[in-house]
Order: sequence, then C-alpha cells, then structure tokens
Amino acid sequence: MSVLHHMNQITERIDWERSTGAALTFGPRFARLLPRAEQPLLTFRVGYPTRAAAPSPRRAAAQVVR
Repeated sequence: MSVLHHMNQITERIDWERSTGAALTFGPRFARLLPRAEQPLLTFRVGYPTRAAAPSPRRAAAQVVR
C-alpha cells in the first residue's frame, strides 16, 4: 500500500523566510528541484512504509462527549 502525505512545512518555511527577512535557505534549495519559473503551492510525500505503524492511543467517546 502506498502512502500520500501532505507536507506543508517546506512551503510555510519559504513564506516565513520571505516575510521575516530571514536568510533564504529553503526557497533557493527547493527551486533547484523544480522546472524553471515554477512555484509550488502544495508538497506531498509519496512512498511505501517500511514497517507497520503502531496503533494511535484513543480515548473512549464517553470521555470526550458529554
């Protein structure tokens, strides 16, 4: 089973660097991976898990619904 997972950290970091005047590190590095003059809107991670994930702990509905 393949997995498609939204990854917004890259585009958020690029925006943060531009808006704060921080050193531009993510934007230029990411731009080298894209065709010239293209700008990403969304990024995704695609792949296959190497091992099964452990179940997430869950509370009973009665503990959170009153």
